[in-house]
Amino acid sequence: MYVSEYFKDIANDSRQAAQEAINERTKALENHGLTFDYLAKKLKRELNAKKTITQKVKGSPGNEMPDGYRRIVTTGLIEYVKGEDGPEKEYSDGDSLIQWDETAWDVRQRARIDAHKLRGDYPADKREHTHSITGSLIDDLMAAKEKAHGVK
Repeated sequence: MYVSEYFKDIANDSRQAAQEAINERTKALENHGLTFDYLAKKLKRELNAKKTITQKVKGSPGNEMPDGYRRIVTTGLIEYVKGEDGPEKEYSDGDSLIQWDETAWDVRQRARIDAHKLRGDYPADKREHTHSITGSLIDDLMAAKEKAHGVK
């Protein structure tokens, strides 16, 4: 019976040490401004993440670009030709840079997983350990506990 109580004491001591380590890390992060509210705001931004795509195209994309697209620059000789049906059209022998925003699904997916982990929605990782208990192992554990508590 002494051995099972001893293992319970070791388990309690290790839980307490783990909790103390987590508390120390949390205090250190909060001292540097990484509070839970700050992390939640950053997480919310990541859940709405977008990325900007820039592409180089030959010539000029013209004055009429689809919604959400924007021309950054057009190089080379630019010629404006008045069309028969109204607006003038733009032609260039150079290159143009155009940009548009797209949803950053990879960032949003990682942020969603982080949010679920922070909320505790996922089950704890299960780890299985198999050990054969021998006399030397018990002696080593007892020595470690005595050393931790300052008992000789």
